Amino acid sequence: MSELFGPTNAVFHDPALFTAEQRLLRSSWTCVGTTFDLPAPDTRFVHEDAQRSLIVARDGAGTLRAFVNACTHRGTRLCQGRGAGRMQCPYHGWVFGTDGRLLGASKRAGFKTLEEAELGLKPAAAVQLGKLIFVHDDPRQTEADLRAFLGAEAEQIAAISERAQRPLLECRMPLRGNWKLAVSGAIEDYHVAFVHKQTLQKGRSSRPEDYVLRPNGHAVFSTAAPLGWKKPLLRWLGGIEPLEQFESHFVFPNLLVIQIVGVIHVTRFVPVAPGESLRVSQLYDISPRRGWWNPLEWLRWAIMPLARHGLHKVFREDREVLEEAQVGTGVAPDQLRGPAHMEEARVEHFLAEVARQVNVAPRPLPTANDA
Repeated sequence: MSELFGPTNAVFHDPALFTAEQRLLRSSWTCVGTTFDLPAPDTRFVHEDAQRSLIVARDGAGTLRAFVNACTHRGTRLCQGRGAGRMQCPYHGWVFGTDGRLLGASKRAGFKTLEEAELGLKPAAAVQLGKLIFVHDDPRQTEADLRAFLGAEAEQIAAISERAQRPLLECRMPLRGNWKLAVSGAIEDYHVAFVHKQTLQKGRSSRPEDYVLRPNGHAVFSTAAPLGWKKPLLRWLGGIEPLEQFESHFVFPNLLVIQIVGVIHVTRFVPVAPGESLRVSQLYDISPRRGWWNPLEWLRWAIMPLARHGLHKVFREDREVLEEAQVGTGVAPDQLRGPAHMEEARVEHFLAEVARQVNVAPRPLPTANDA
């Protein structure tokens, strides 16, 4: 079998490889959001990537569920964005509950037979880990399967996400670049001193021992982040002990969970097309909400616009260099990818795992004789 994922820049442009990667994502656990996206029973949101659309919901009893976002009558997409309560198909008016059941069909008397119990939405697996929500296209998958896939990452990202107390901001940024380039730029520090020289200044210095490469493509970068004179100020402002450890957890294939100072940062890179992706970044405060009358609460919200502006500037800097990389690799698709710096260890680990999975020859389907 010829390799789809080779050593050249073509891997960021090849449509056949992109299709294979989407099969990879559909057969992997992927994070689609957090519990803050489903604030109450009977709420829902839609997750979409290049080749699938899923409804993620809490039903009336609060149970987490996921379904293919397609009416079981003619396959029409049921809903978009966020919502609450019943879902009605825009084509023929079939109505479904957040538990996936078909609740009603318009002009029901016109059907010779209509078995509502057999026409519920097609389920997918949905599991909450900490405050992160993961889905898998195979509804038979369980939390035990997710934990087996994540390994040591499971407990660590669960604990980090549990510290999130309230949303600060969400940024959805379309990128004119391949999803692997977007992921790569987010999991290495080699570029920081050049791309972010005004916003992040010198950035963080790292050592080889700061990187831990784990099975299944997962990887961690962790280093001390002493606050010095700022620590008592942040303690007073946040009402909690600020973190003095920077941790960046990459969860294959496209999730980044970061904790630093008083913030939890969750980012997903969603494939859209070979040369397009979407960055979804959500930031959460680890300090509890105080009453509106508390002067510290007013002070925090007074400085938030500055923080948002700075963060969006960093994201725009990343987007600019990503899009230049997409153009450059397209001009030289047959050029070999260059050597990796020590600070790019997680990038090489990530790309090697994508290559390992998409270059594996497909296994034959089981037959009756295999039983």
